[in-house]
Amino acid sequence: MTDLAMVRLQRAQMLLQTDRINEAEKELRAALADMPEFAHAHGLLAICLSRRLKHEVALQEAKTAISLDPGQALFHYFYAECLVRAKRLDDARLVVERAISLDPYDADYYYMRAAIELEKNERNTARDTLMQALAIDPEHDDSFALLARVQAVLGETGDAVHLARRAVQNRPESSYAHISRGYSLLYAGLAKESFDAFREALRLDPNNESARSGLIEALKIHNVFYRCLFQMFATMSRLSAQYQWALIIGFIIGYNVLRGILNQMPVLAPVIVPLMILYLLFCFFTWVADPIIYSTLWFSRWGRMAMTLREKMVGIISVLLGTASVSCFVALFQTGQDFLFPLAFGFLYLLLPITRAVNSDHTEDIVLSTVISILVIALIFMSMIVHSQYFVLAIYAFIAYMFIANFLAIRRSAPQD
Repeated sequence: MTDLAMVRLQRAQMLLQTDRINEAEKELRAALADMPEFAHAHGLLAICLSRRLKHEVALQEAKTAISLDPGQALFHYFYAECLVRAKRLDDARLVVERAISLDPYDADYYYMRAAIELEKNERNTARDTLMQALAIDPEHDDSFALLARVQAVLGETGDAVHLARRAVQNRPESSYAHISRGYSLLYAGLAKESFDAFREALRLDPNNESARSGLIEALKIHNVFYRCLFQMFATMSRLSAQYQWALIIGFIIGYNVLRGILNQMPVLAPVIVPLMILYLLFCFFTWVADPIIYSTLWFSRWGRMAMTLREKMVGIISVLLGTASVSCFVALFQTGQDFLFPLAFGFLYLLLPITRAVNSDHTEDIVLSTVISILVIALIFMSMIVHSQYFVLAIYAFIAYMFIANFLAIRRSAPQD
């Protein structure tokens, strides 16, 4: 190893600590030009490339580092970080376990394992792993920052905000500390403060997906209605899948009980009918809140900057379908043409499956939403030209879709430990 290559490596490490990725990459490439088999330089170059979202070449660099020194735990840790950024969590878990087996006394490795566990909704397991990290290094700031986020997800927002503030004070240059503070404030319902935290995280690391998605959520909860929905979904996500389904089925049974009481005692209509309408409106808005909110983010400068192309498309599609539905209802009241009724509802039915097909990262969501969208379009078309009975089938198809979509969502969001 040449002295110049080592100097360049140390300089790159300092640049990485302050998120000056491009400069760090230049130093590392210069070091590798001087010494092509410098394993540590390959590992750090992998981190640089990963943070610039060049996942394939980053993974290749990490593999090169491991092949040059397979017994070095640090290089397995680098590889795991690249895999996490590439969203290959199962592979990342195996690699970080290998790093821990090679060196069980490094808090960074336990921190990485906890980050993976949190992404996989293993919240209590992640907290236990972070406690292992802090037992090794009681001053490990990244673990304190991630612990704050875990506690926020578990509903312990007071402790989470305190821990996150400490992490930011200790490492103000760490984007991860600001992200954890953002999430702790988000779960506490503090929209402006969480927005500021995520904005600072993005300033430090512009390509950080957690910071970007957190900023979007912070913008969403500026809307009071969405803030209530967010808190409700956060509370439900802490329940097991069985309890979540019990709650959903309980609401459905309660609605049908109210219908039965109304049929038997029409005199109670002034009390029961508003409750039933509120329940139906609540169900409708929980389904369409996300697409509608994305359309409003077009009016925010930060929203336009932070949204991905797919999220922007969701906003545009929501406006087009919503406008088409309202136009059909208006035309229906003006002309009385019967075919406009299923058409108006058809546009509303399509709002959720089409936007979910566009924006989901999960193959099963995309396939299911695409199939149901095609089916609803076909049934609405048949109801307009053949028989109105097809409209009833479209309603049943949509209800079935909602149950399957909820099943998939609960399976992914429910605690896994």
